[in-house]
Amino acid sequence: MRGSFLSHECSALDMPVANGVSFPVLLHGNINQESGAVSPAGTQRARMATRFGRRAADGSFEYHDSKESLVASERRENSDARAGLFGLIGLLVGGVLTYVVLLKIGMDWPKWLRFGLVIAGGSTLAYVLAKFADLVWNISLTIVRLAVLWGIGSMIWKAV
Repeated sequence: MRGSFLSHECSALDMPVANGVSFPVLLHGNINQESGAVSPAGTQRARMATRFGRRAADGSFEYHDSKESLVASERRENSDARAGLFGLIGLLVGGVLTYVVLLKIGMDWPKWLRFGLVIAGGSTLAYVLAKFADLVWNISLTIVRLAVLWGIGSMIWKAV
């Protein structure tokens, strides 16, 4: 096989994607980088470069030269989604906790001050949870895994 792999910017037609994994397209011939024309197979040997592609959450296609880059991109996207979820949870929980504290100590304060404190408490917890979303997620997964292991160990302990 002689030819050159398409090395300039690829589109979805150049890099077919099957089940989230792209595979390279080998063109038989040499590509003129200026005009994009393919000349007949000639002096260059085929150079295959593996490129990885995926569909991003916004609907666009991303192509990466290494598997590590692809995984890092997926982690960034997942991290952003987790941060948004934990931010929303923090907003709700922070507002409720601030309101409960104000019920105990601040019911005689003016309404505008209580309202501002509820908003500030909710916003603060939302910010903190969004910043530490990956850490909170990893701790939660660790607790779930330990609970599953504890359950399996308990069943084995009772069976023996």
